Amino acid sequence: MKTWICTLAVFVVVPAVKGELPHIDAGENRGCFAIHESSRYDFQMKHTGEMTVIPKRRKLGPVAVANRIRIEYGIEELQPDGSAVFKKTLDGSLASTEKASDDFSRMTFQARTTGEAVYEVIIEQSRNVISLGGRVVDAGELDESHLRFALRIVVPNVYRNVQFKGDKDLRAYEKKTRSDYLRLVRIDGSRQNLDNDHVKAVDGPNLTGSGIEEIETRFSYYEGRRFFFKADKGSGMAISQGRSAGPWFEGFTVNWHTDTTTGPVGKSRLHLSVR
Repeated sequence: MKTWICTLAVFVVVPAVKGELPHIDAGENRGCFAIHESSRYDFQMKHTGEMTVIPKRRKLGPVAVANRIRIEYGIEELQPDGSAVFKKTLDGSLASTEKASDDFSRMTFQARTTGEAVYEVIIEQSRNVISLGGRVVDAGELDESHLRFALRIVVPNVYRNVQFKGDKDLRAYEKKTRSDYLRLVRIDGSRQNLDNDHVKAVDGPNLTGSGIEEIETRFSYYEGRRFFFKADKGSGMAISQGRSAGPWFEGFTVNWHTDTTTGPVGKSRLHLSVR
C-alpha cells in the first residue's frame, strides 16, 4: 500500500463537504474518495464523482486524461418502446458514510436523480479486479418497476490524432494496430471477434445480440494492455457508439445494467481488470 507522508506521518482524510464525498488531502491522490493502484492500471474515484480507469503503459507510464477510460453510473428509466433513459444525477447529491481510502476492499456512496430517486453505488476490489454494482434505494416520484441501476464504460478513440501524409504512414498505422482486437462472449454462448480489418461502423444491436457476458479488448496505443469486462448472472452488457459511429477501434461504450427480473437486487457486479 502506498502511504503519502505528511504531518504526523499519515495522510489526511478530509470529511465530506455537503454534496461531495470524503477525500484524501495529501500527495498524488489528493481529492480521491477511493483509489486502487497497480502496476498495470489505477482505478480512481474523485470526491466530486468522476470515476476513471487509468491504464499504465509499460514504457510511457499512465496515459493522458483524454485516453483514460471513463465510468458513468446511475439509474436508467425504461421507456414504453423498450429503450432506456439515463436519469440525470443532481449536482451536490453525493453522500457517503465511508472514509476515503487508497487501500479499500469495499466502498459505497449514494446519489439522487431527477424525480427524487436515490441510488447506491458499490465499489469492490480484490486481487486487482474492480467490481462495480448498485441498486435503487428509493424510487422517489418515479415508478420503481421501470428503474434499474446501470453503468457506462466509455472507451475513447485513442487514434483520433493519427495523421496520414501518404501510403507509408497508412501502412505503418495498419502494422501497428494489427494485433488490436475486440472479443465478445454473449450470454447465449455465441462469440464474435473483431480486428482492425473490421472498418465498418459498429452495429451495436447486432454485436450485442442476446446480451454480452464477457468482453476482452486490446489497443497497441496502450502498449499491449488488455482490458477485461465480465458481467455477473442477473446482468448483461451491450456495445454502442455515439452519433459519429466508426470502426470499433475508434472508440465505443460498454453499457452494463442489472436485470431486475432475476437474482437478488443489487447483488450483480460488473468486473473489470487490465493485464
